[in-house]
Amino acid sequence: MTKDNWLTVAMIFAAIITAAATLFGPVLAVVVQARISQPVPISDVNQANERIKALTERIERLERWGKRIDAFVIWTSLIVIIVGIPVLIGELWSSAPLSRGVVFRISLWTVMIVWNYERILSTKHLQIADKTTDRIDVKIEALHVELDRLKARVPPQNAQL
Repeated sequence: MTKDNWLTVAMIFAAIITAAATLFGPVLAVVVQARISQPVPISDVNQANERIKALTERIERLERWGKRIDAFVIWTSLIVIIVGIPVLIGELWSSAPLSRGVVFRISLWTVMIVWNYERILSTKHLQIADKTTDRIDVKIEALHVELDRLKARVPPQNAQL
Protein backbone atom coordinates (compact mmCIF):
# COMPACT_ATOMS: atom_id res chain seq x y z
CA MET A 1 0.00 0.00 0.00
CA THR A 2 1.16 3.39 -0.83
CA LYS A 3 1.16 6.47 1.31
CA ASP A 4 -1.97 7.78 -0.40
CA ASN A 5 -3.83 4.55 0.36
CA TRP A 6 -2.92 4.83 4.06
CA LEU A 7 -4.17 8.42 4.12
CA THR A 8 -7.46 7.28 2.55
CA VAL A 9 -7.89 4.53 5.19
CA ALA A 10 -7.10 7.02 7.98
CA MET A 11 -9.66 9.49 6.59
CA ILE A 12 -12.31 6.75 6.50
CA PHE A 13 -11.60 5.82 10.14
CA ALA A 14 -11.64 9.49 11.13
CA ALA A 15 -15.01 9.96 9.41
CA ILE A 16 -16.47 6.92 11.19
CA ILE A 17 -15.18 8.06 14.60
CA THR A 18 -16.46 11.62 14.00
CA ALA A 19 -19.89 10.31 13.02
CA ALA A 20 -20.04 8.09 16.11
CA ALA A 21 -18.97 10.97 18.36
CA THR A 22 -21.56 13.24 16.73
CA LEU A 23 -24.33 10.70 17.30
CA PHE A 24 -23.44 9.31 20.72
CA GLY A 25 -21.76 12.38 22.28
CA PRO A 26 -24.95 14.24 23.23
CA VAL A 27 -26.61 11.05 24.52
CA LEU A 28 -23.57 10.24 26.65
CA ALA A 29 -23.46 13.81 27.97
CA VAL A 30 -27.11 13.61 29.08
CA VAL A 31 -26.52 10.28 30.83
CA VAL A 32 -23.42 11.55 32.64
CA GLN A 33 -25.15 14.79 33.64
CA ALA A 34 -28.13 12.85 35.02
CA ARG A 35 -25.83 10.65 37.08
CA ILE A 36 -23.88 13.61 38.42
CA SER A 37 -26.97 15.63 39.33
CA GLN A 38 -28.50 12.84 41.46
CA PRO A 39 -28.42 13.64 45.17
CA VAL A 40 -25.81 11.83 47.22
CA PRO A 41 -27.46 9.64 49.86
CA ILE A 42 -26.67 11.00 53.30
CA SER A 43 -26.47 8.63 56.23
CA ASP A 44 -29.38 9.33 58.51
CA VAL A 45 -29.20 9.15 62.29
CA ASN A 46 -32.18 6.80 62.17
CA GLN A 47 -30.12 4.37 60.08
CA ALA A 48 -27.55 4.19 62.85
CA ASN A 49 -30.29 3.69 65.43
CA GLU A 50 -31.83 0.90 63.37
CA ARG A 51 -28.45 -0.85 63.05
CA ILE A 52 -27.89 -0.56 66.81
CA LYS A 53 -31.40 -1.90 67.45
CA ALA A 54 -30.79 -4.84 65.09
CA LEU A 55 -27.46 -5.59 66.76
CA THR A 56 -29.06 -5.49 70.20
CA GLU A 57 -31.79 -7.88 69.04
CA ARG A 58 -29.12 -10.26 67.72
CA ILE A 59 -27.32 -10.21 71.06
CA GLU A 60 -30.59 -10.91 72.90
CA ARG A 61 -31.34 -13.82 70.53
CA LEU A 62 -27.90 -15.30 71.24
CA GLU A 63 -28.51 -14.93 74.97
CA ARG A 64 -31.79 -16.85 74.64
CA TRP A 65 -29.96 -19.64 72.80
CA GLY A 66 -27.33 -19.62 75.53
CA LYS A 67 -30.05 -20.17 78.15
CA ARG A 68 -31.45 -23.08 76.16
CA ILE A 69 -28.01 -24.66 75.90
CA ASP A 70 -27.49 -24.17 79.65
CA ALA A 71 -30.80 -25.92 80.34
CA PHE A 72 -29.80 -28.79 78.03
CA VAL A 73 -26.45 -29.17 79.80
CA ILE A 74 -28.12 -29.23 83.21
CA TRP A 75 -30.77 -31.77 82.23
CA THR A 76 -28.36 -34.14 80.48
CA SER A 77 -26.01 -33.96 83.45
CA LEU A 78 -28.87 -34.71 85.85
CA ILE A 79 -29.89 -37.72 83.76
CA VAL A 80 -26.32 -39.06 83.77
CA ILE A 81 -26.11 -38.59 87.55
CA ILE A 82 -29.51 -40.21 88.16
CA VAL A 83 -28.58 -43.21 85.99
CA GLY A 84 -24.99 -43.37 87.25
CA ILE A 85 -25.63 -43.52 91.00
CA PRO A 86 -27.66 -46.78 90.94
CA VAL A 87 -25.20 -48.35 88.49
CA LEU A 88 -22.26 -47.37 90.73
CA ILE A 89 -24.03 -48.71 93.82
CA GLY A 90 -24.77 -51.97 91.97
CA GLU A 91 -21.11 -52.31 90.96
CA LEU A 92 -19.93 -51.65 94.51
CA TRP A 93 -22.39 -54.14 96.09
CA SER A 94 -21.78 -56.81 93.49
CA SER A 95 -20.54 -60.14 94.84
CA ALA A 96 -18.54 -60.83 91.69
CA PRO A 97 -14.78 -61.07 92.08
CA LEU A 98 -12.85 -57.87 91.61
CA SER A 99 -11.37 -57.68 88.12
CA ARG A 100 -9.95 -55.04 85.82
CA GLY A 101 -13.33 -54.57 84.13
CA VAL A 102 -15.10 -54.01 87.45
CA VAL A 103 -12.46 -51.48 88.57
CA PHE A 104 -12.72 -49.72 85.21
CA ARG A 105 -16.56 -49.51 85.41
CA ILE A 106 -16.45 -48.22 89.01
CA SER A 107 -13.86 -45.61 88.03
CA LEU A 108 -15.78 -44.66 84.89
CA TRP A 109 -19.11 -44.15 86.66
CA THR A 110 -17.44 -42.26 89.52
CA VAL A 111 -15.73 -39.89 87.09
CA MET A 112 -18.94 -39.44 85.09
CA ILE A 113 -20.97 -38.58 88.20
CA VAL A 114 -18.39 -36.16 89.59
CA TRP A 115 -17.74 -34.53 86.20
CA ASN A 116 -21.46 -34.01 85.47
CA TYR A 117 -22.02 -32.67 88.99
CA GLU A 118 -19.18 -30.19 88.42
CA ARG A 119 -20.70 -29.29 85.05
CA ILE A 120 -24.01 -28.46 86.73
CA LEU A 121 -22.27 -26.34 89.35
CA SER A 122 -20.19 -24.41 86.81
CA THR A 123 -23.24 -23.81 84.60
CA LYS A 124 -25.20 -22.52 87.58
CA HIS A 125 -22.30 -20.25 88.58
CA LEU A 126 -22.15 -18.85 85.05
CA GLN A 127 -25.90 -18.26 85.09
CA ILE A 128 -25.65 -16.40 88.40
CA ALA A 129 -22.74 -14.31 87.12
CA ASP A 130 -24.66 -13.59 83.92
CA LYS A 131 -27.70 -12.40 85.85
CA THR A 132 -25.71 -10.14 88.15
CA THR A 133 -23.61 -8.45 85.49
CA ASP A 134 -26.20 -8.77 82.71
CA ARG A 135 -23.29 -8.74 80.26
CA ILE A 136 -23.41 -4.96 80.07
CA ASP A 137 -19.77 -4.68 79.10
CA VAL A 138 -20.21 -7.02 76.11
CA LYS A 139 -23.27 -5.13 74.88
CA ILE A 140 -21.60 -1.74 75.28
CA GLU A 141 -18.47 -2.91 73.45
CA ALA A 142 -20.53 -4.34 70.56
CA LEU A 143 -22.52 -1.12 70.30
CA HIS A 144 -19.33 0.97 70.28
CA VAL A 145 -17.87 -1.16 67.48
CA GLU A 146 -21.05 -0.82 65.44
CA LEU A 147 -21.23 2.93 66.11
CA ASP A 148 -17.59 3.40 65.00
CA ARG A 149 -18.31 1.41 61.86
CA LEU A 150 -21.33 3.59 61.08
CA LYS A 151 -19.36 6.77 61.77
CA ALA A 152 -16.73 5.65 59.26
CA ARG A 153 -19.41 5.48 56.55
CA VAL A 154 -20.72 9.01 57.12
CA PRO A 155 -18.96 11.71 55.07
CA PRO A 156 -16.95 14.20 57.19
CA GLN A 157 -19.27 17.18 56.56
CA ASN A 158 -22.28 15.18 57.84
CA ALA A 159 -20.59 13.38 60.76
CA GLN A 160 -22.65 14.53 63.70
CA LEU A 161 -23.07 11.23 65.57
